[in-house]
Amino acid sequence: MAENLSARARLRFGNVIGFAVIWIVLTGAQSVFATTQKAEGNVAPANIDFLKYVVSQNPEDGEAWVKLADAYLNLKQNQEALKALKEAVRVQPGNFRLRVALGSLLADAGDPDGAILQYLVAIPLQPNNPYPHFLLGAVYSRKHDLKSAEAAFRGAIRVSPDFWSARISLLLLLLETNQPETALAELREALRVDRREFLASFVPNLLPIERYEVQRATEDAAAHFGLGLLFARQKEPEKAFKELQQVVRADPNFALGDQWLGEIYLEKMKLAEAVSAFRNALRANPELSKAHLGLGAVYTQQGGREDAVREMQVAVRTAPNRPEAYSALGQLYRELARPADALIAFQRALALTDSKSQQAGAVHLNVALAYVSVGQPAPAWKHIYDAQQLGANIPQEYLDFLSKNYPETKLAELEAETGRLKKVLEDNPNDAETHMKLGDALYKQGELDGAVAAD
Repeated sequence: MAENLSARARLRFGNVIGFAVIWIVLTGAQSVFATTQKAEGNVAPANIDFLKYVVSQNPEDGEAWVKLADAYLNLKQNQEALKALKEAVRVQPGNFRLRVALGSLLADAGDPDGAILQYLVAIPLQPNNPYPHFLLGAVYSRKHDLKSAEAAFRGAIRVSPDFWSARISLLLLLLETNQPETALAELREALRVDRREFLASFVPNLLPIERYEVQRATEDAAAHFGLGLLFARQKEPEKAFKELQQVVRADPNFALGDQWLGEIYLEKMKLAEAVSAFRNALRANPELSKAHLGLGAVYTQQGGREDAVREMQVAVRTAPNRPEAYSALGQLYRELARPADALIAFQRALALTDSKSQQAGAVHLNVALAYVSVGQPAPAWKHIYDAQQLGANIPQEYLDFLSKNYPETKLAELEAETGRLKKVLEDNPNDAETHMKLGDALYKQGELDGAVAAD
């Protein structure tokens, strides 16, 4: 067995520790870090001074030490929080949540041995709680003690067989240490516990129709499907591809296997194989939106854009809450010189995308270009700004085009002209020509409702 995890795996296991304190806060808010002032910046220095005074007068006041630790954490003063939490544990050595919280802070502070000690003390305090086992496994992984990490993850699973985070961590460790057969056996065991929930933990955004597919697949197909997902997560596409081939051999009617196989063929630009895989998926289940989306992408590559539009429209109908389907449809409409339809599709994609995500920046850019195509520069500039705020890479030629054809000074003039036209209509509300001019000005600014009313 290899004794070192890859940098990718160490990062993944390491991230678990960063969330450990959050878990404690969320699940033990009344007994650990129980303060009424949670928002950062809301903990006044006077409050900290008061708590310091309280513990100076009574060093055995465990609740005050916990509140002081919480106050320091809210101010991101983790070292001070660590000191206070150690005092809380000194006062209440048998408090399970305090032990786990201290272990998590020690792990974050770069003291894995101290964290391990706290987790080991916590385990007998609540023998049926899987979390200290799980966090112990994560810390051992950081220390590259893989045998101990495996034992700790298995301990969490023994206590709670449906603790999916521990199962996934164990599977990733087995794959990192080149034990695919053991991983496959573990997958089968996990599937017997709760197939749908376990695989959904790999892909949290499964649609109901996709969950149904997972639920009805044969055990062998579902196990290879899960292993393929893990290899894909490990950025090992060739191994994932081989597992998916096993999936479709094990269960030809498992539509998700063919759908994902089609996506890999599409990435490899093996278009004929991709078409065959997507069609197989749709024969088994015509409602799989990603299969329609993939087939549309193939048709686009082959130049059959009208066929592509048809498939992507079905993809949108079968999964109306998936932004990537609307974005793909918008791109296709743009290529077909249907700018108004493209704008509607991109706006829908934007409405469905997390407004603070990197993906939202790319969609804002598409919306901006669509607005330019329909002659509405003002909202185009707004979406360019939003895209820049989210870190989207704006091609310089787009900025040059907007600056040349729709300079912001011209937009200011347009707003001024809009105001002037509105005043004219106040004095002469029946002036049809002014109504038309105002409607055109409002349209260019993206105020569609106002433009319609003016016309």
